[in-house]
Amino acid sequence: MKLYDISGEQFSAMDAPRHLMTEEGTAQTTLDRSLGICQVAELEGKVTREVLEEVMEEDCERLLIRGDAQITRDGADYLAEKKLVLLGVEQETVGNETSGNDVHQQLLKKGTVIVENLNLEKVTSGHYFLASGKGRLAIWVCSRQSRR
Repeated sequence: MKLYDISGEQFSAMDAPRHLMTEEGTAQTTLDRSLGICQVAELEGKVTREVLEEVMEEDCERLLIRGDAQITRDGADYLAEKKLVLLGVEQETVGNETSGNDVHQQLLKKGTVIVENLNLEKVTSGHYFLASGKGRLAIWVCSRQSRR
């Protein structure tokens, strides 16, 4: 079994539900959201609903995106509809200059944990076991048959 440390050199940030929200409450999440099978997809540019429908497995709960990708508003709507538990990206934010905050809020309202500034350079597309502890994220190679 091989272990990859995917925490970014600058520090990977995990946005708990209620981060950027205006309602009262504490920004917190449970460990089980960052523990379990995840899908890694290599994507570049705008990540729309159409792109996500093409690459995401039907039962995907945790998605890590490798590449210079920006989630669009309709992409965030799709992920929220799928009730994604965790979304990880290599960039410092999940959206772009015009949709960044909207994308954050759409996902966070549905309880999706957002992890930014990951280092996925040694990881290829596929399925892995994701584990997090004390600010570090790691994935283990895990064999899993595609259901598509």
